Amino acid sequence: MWTLLLFTGAEQFSRYSGYANTYRWAGNHDDQTPRDEWLRRHTEIVAIDALRYRSFLQQFQPDCLSRELNKAFCGFVRPRTPAECVSAVATGNWGCGVFGGDTRLKAVLQMMAAAEAGRDLMYFTFGDVDLLRDVHRIHTLFTHTQATVGSVFSLLLQYYECVCKETRRGKPEETLYSFLTERLDRPD
Repeated sequence: MWTLLLFTGAEQFSRYSGYANTYRWAGNHDDQTPRDEWLRRHTEIVAIDALRYRSFLQQFQPDCLSRELNKAFCGFVRPRTPAECVSAVATGNWGCGVFGGDTRLKAVLQMMAAAEAGRDLMYFTFGDVDLLRDVHRIHTLFTHTQATVGSVFSLLLQYYECVCKETRRGKPEETLYSFLTERLDRPD
């Protein structure tokens, strides 16, 4: 069972700064986003529940990967909306705080879901410069090698089988991005 909520026409009334513990109100906001024929703002907010992981390795299990990928896809896809009317998905570290999700895995899953849904993706790293660098590099590699959603998903399953299952506790020595890079960057 999972939850996905779609809010259409949301209006912003406040400015803010920070993230998580540093999140603060920063004053009033005058939302100038255009309105549709029903006078709703041209905005959508999608709320997707995240799994809470008992261990770091649990999120790499095939059923968890499929669940999170499918949830993100359902949140991103707009089947009856012309492509020119669909904006980019603005997202970030979904399920990575108290839920224990890995930021790099969640970024890849959201890239895959956006690609399959035919949506551009704006991924916000909230000041994490290392994450920004890593996500940019892996996205560039996916693009350069013309990786498909299916091929990346197969690599995620291989990572689970070859690395995660061999790790007894904690985090694997080989990171997800180094595993993906090694396998995608091989010359044919």
